[in-house]
Amino acid sequence: MGLATFDELKTAIGTELNRADLTTVIPDLITRFEVKARRALRDWLRTTITATAVSGDYLLPVTVSDVLSVSYNDGTSGAHNFPLEVISKQDYQRFMETQSAVQSIAGQLVYVDADIDAGTTTLRFWPPAGTIANLKIEVLKLLPSLSATQTTNALLREAPDCYISGACAEASKFLQHDERIAVWEKDRDAGFRELRILTERRLYGASPRRVTLPRVFG
Repeated sequence: MGLATFDELKTAIGTELNRADLTTVIPDLITRFEVKARRALRDWLRTTITATAVSGDYLLPVTVSDVLSVSYNDGTSGAHNFPLEVISKQDYQRFMETQSAVQSIAGQLVYVDADIDAGTTTLRFWPPAGTIANLKIEVLKLLPSLSATQTTNALLREAPDCYISGACAEASKFLQHDERIAVWEKDRDAGFRELRILTERRLYGASPRRVTLPRVFG
């Protein structure tokens, strides 16, 4: 039996639980697991978005949960692809209030304006005037929920065992099998931990991270 699609996952969960009467419940158990996975693996699902001929504020797709970096993407072979400085809301507002006229080339600074209530993320540039550039934006994505139309996602492809153990942990609570909750949660959390370690290795390599000591001036 495969584990590549939503239907195959539902079958595998029913088999693992040895229950044939949870067909209508299992999708809800998967959803409950995905809510936890989005929080536990927030830094894992990284990707890069390219934007062309950006001029003014830029609204990111709703699948973006956070922005890690913004860079120019104009040159060939990496030329001129330097990063923009990401600034705080306070700095952005200060520039808006204190500079009556644009003093430098457009788009040197960027403020990531996240509206949690609306579920939107907008890049706001300073100075705002003129064509900014083609951009390369490194982001954290939201894990898409599996469904009849969204039959797979990155987590199911890379760690289907997390889906099974996570959904079974939710099933144990639903079925009031309290003695099994700790078993499934341990397996789920071990899978999360391995994915977080993999993220660290992708970012920093296999060698231990260097510790930077504070400088003391006397």
